[in-house]
Amino acid sequence: MTPKIYIQVGVTALRTPTGKHYPAVPLYVEADKLNESGLAPVEEKMLTGFAGLLIEEYGKKIQAEKGVNGNENQGIV
Repeated sequence: MTPKIYIQVGVTALRTPTGKHYPAVPLYVEADKLNESGLAPVEEKMLTGFAGLLIEEYGKKIQAEKGVNGNENQGIV
C-alpha cells in the first residue's frame, strides 16, 4: 500500500463569539502522485507559469530602465 500524499493549500481559522480567532488550522488536498521535482503536477504547472510571468515583467523593467538611462549600443560600432 502506497502512502497517501497531502499538499497544504492554505489555512483557516474560525472566530470566537467575541470576534477573536481560534488557532489556525491547515487545509490539505490529497495528491495522486509527485514528479521527480517533489511537486504535484498541478503545483509544477502553476510554478512554471508564475516564473514565466516574473521573467516577462523583469524583462519589461530592464527594457524600460535602458530607455530611461540612455540609448546604449545604438549607433555605436
